[in-house]
Amino acid sequence: MRQSLGPSALATVTAMLVVVALGLPLGFKCGIIVYDPVALPWLRYATILIAPALVEELAFRAPLLWVRRERLLPLGAVLLAGYVLQHAATAWLIWPDARAFFWDPCFLLLTAWLGLVNMVLVVATGRVMPAVIVHWLAVTGWMRFLGGEDAISRNLPFG
Repeated sequence: MRQSLGPSALATVTAMLVVVALGLPLGFKCGIIVYDPVALPWLRYATILIAPALVEELAFRAPLLWVRRERLLPLGAVLLAGYVLQHAATAWLIWPDARAFFWDPCFLLLTAWLGLVNMVLVVATGRVMPAVIVHWLAVTGWMRFLGGEDAISRNLPFG
């Protein structure tokens, strides 16, 4: 029997709206989001789909599909903390020039918000792909329209 994508598609759109509802106002207020549209190479869109979107969702959200319901909250808390810490650790270990950006409390709060919304989305739909789509849209939207490309290139040695 073929399963309809309707409920998952609706949940994905709702999750994206929830991410934007808090993310945009907070990001503009903190100054890490600015309207600054830039052209991105098409390969960048595909790269973002693989990493961070697919890789991070498989690592930090997919395990929620394999636990009993009573263990969702503790595992979710650990995975969410790991997701946020991974962003800070990436700057520490790989991109020391980007520490100021990746350690910005507002950036980490927005990272946690995206992680929390995607966690709820994965548990609600029983699928990882909706969270991958939301993650990809959030990152590509930020990179393409909201100053992310400049923030990354300004803070990375190869930017």
